[in-house]
Amino acid sequence: MTQAQVQRKQKRTEQEVTSKVDWAKTEHGITVSHLRDELAAAPTEADKVMDRIDTLKHFIEETFPLLASQVESLPREPKKDWDELNTIFQRILSTM
Repeated sequence: MTQAQVQRKQKRTEQEVTSKVDWAKTEHGITVSHLRDELAAAPTEADKVMDRIDTLKHFIEETFPLLASQVESLPREPKKDWDELNTIFQRILSTM
């Protein structure tokens, strides 16, 4: 494509865009600045994800300390040694 052809194509594209913008203005009263404002105000997918992350973060910050205190308040079982298990195992071996 020659430079002149590229320039003509760009000019046609600009004219098409201008005519579409003019149509939107006259038919619907929409301006480019109005569209920009609407797009800027619309929440993006990243905003939605960040909202979900903030919700999870808040849940974790509120719930985990409560869970940790509940776990700490549970009675602790003494650690068992292996004597009972060894006795059972040796009893089984001795019957074989």
